[in-house]
Amino acid sequence: MCECEKCKGRSASELVWGFADRVSREVYKTHPDRRITCGAYTTYIDAPDTIEKFSPNLCVWIANAGRPLMEDSEHWTDYWNRVQKWQSKVAPGNILRLENNRYHIWGKGAPISYPVLHPRAAAKDLKALKGISLGDFGEQSQEGGKFRAPGLEHVTLYVQSRFLWDADQDIDAVLDEYCALYYGPAAKTMKEAITFAEQNLAYKDQSRGRGKGSPANVPLATNLHFRELLDQARQMAGDTVYGKRIAMLISELQPQNELIAMKREKEEALVQARAKAPVAVAINGADLSKATAYVLKDNMMPNDDPKVETTFRAGWDKDAILFDIVCKEPEMKKLHVSADVFSGDNVIIMLETPLHSPYYYLEINPDGAVAQGNPGKNWLSLAEVKTERGTGFWRVQVRIPVVGENEATSDPRHRVAGMKPTAQAPWYFNVGRVRAIDLKKPELQAFSTTRSGWHVPERFGKLVSE
Repeated sequence: MCECEKCKGRSASELVWGFADRVSREVYKTHPDRRITCGAYTTYIDAPDTIEKFSPNLCVWIANAGRPLMEDSEHWTDYWNRVQKWQSKVAPGNILRLENNRYHIWGKGAPISYPVLHPRAAAKDLKALKGISLGDFGEQSQEGGKFRAPGLEHVTLYVQSRFLWDADQDIDAVLDEYCALYYGPAAKTMKEAITFAEQNLAYKDQSRGRGKGSPANVPLATNLHFRELLDQARQMAGDTVYGKRIAMLISELQPQNELIAMKREKEEALVQARAKAPVAVAINGADLSKATAYVLKDNMMPNDDPKVETTFRAGWDKDAILFDIVCKEPEMKKLHVSADVFSGDNVIIMLETPLHSPYYYLEINPDGAVAQGNPGKNWLSLAEVKTERGTGFWRVQVRIPVVGENEATSDPRHRVAGMKPTAQAPWYFNVGRVRAIDLKKPELQAFSTTRSGWHVPERFGKLVSE
């Protein structure tokens, strides 16, 4: 993000929507009957608090809000609060929805292991938007100009189109009609399969790094049961047009034997990687001067020495994990401290415990600002952070509180869930550094090298305590 004086300290939402509002107000002077649209997306998906009311001709596209997850109560509450905030700032009716339903082309040609069917979620969203939205736009899974999975995506599109015409319909009645029309004698079993597929989406998945999830990342048992329902329906439909339609759905899925082999291969690869992981030992007590100092490696070229040295020490003290990270820096005056933390000089700590997977992370800059997640952003470590700058170095000392299973379950959004790491129950972790200063390409260092970014848990090292 730009760090000039005009932009410094302002969020992406403030910058993007401030610009959109200024443009809209200028256009409104000469063309008051024309609308300006802007997408609420990624880092500027939320309405800024700094603008009370937008120009009356500005429309907001609330984009990619995770429509398949709308049946999850937590996700829905977060989404609808966002809609209502936008509604309070734009002129009546100046809300649009945009949803890119491209889940079936994630992974650059990877097979579809589990379908992201979400007719009930689509119906819920459209029913709630009735009367406050100008319209709905959606992109489907395409590859090379061709529809990737027309059979699997058909039911969601059918429900979406029906609810755009009449949002007051009963979703079960619409699904009953759909299954009867398209699957004939297998209607009941197909409705069961469709409902099962949607209700078992991985609502809480965070497997894609930085907390991004894949609704299709379901357990193998769930995946196999869905396929069993499809097989039952195909047998019931027999050699009819209904049976051919069900066969089309099955053909768009990854073959079952390949699915099982892929799952086992991933599990075995993780076991092998963890067996070779570098090990760090945390001492008992808060005096980390007695702990081993581990030197970070060049993350992209592990056999080469980093241009500057970075070390860390670790300890366990009174239900907390401690780190002391020292970053040598001959160019201290050039330190780049960014508001978002990760765009400038920073260190990162990543922790996977027996009670929490995939991982937690804390990114900390030289001023002590922290960006953190579990890996989603709705979590706070409540860590104590102390930073220091000296001649030729900067330093981060952090104390991260750790709680047991019961306390973590009652309050999953705060602190690390775990227990003291041991040889029998180790943690998996990484410590990294981004050396930005004035470099065109920042230097990356890591305890356990990934040869890519940080959010690669299968490349984590092992952490045990004395």
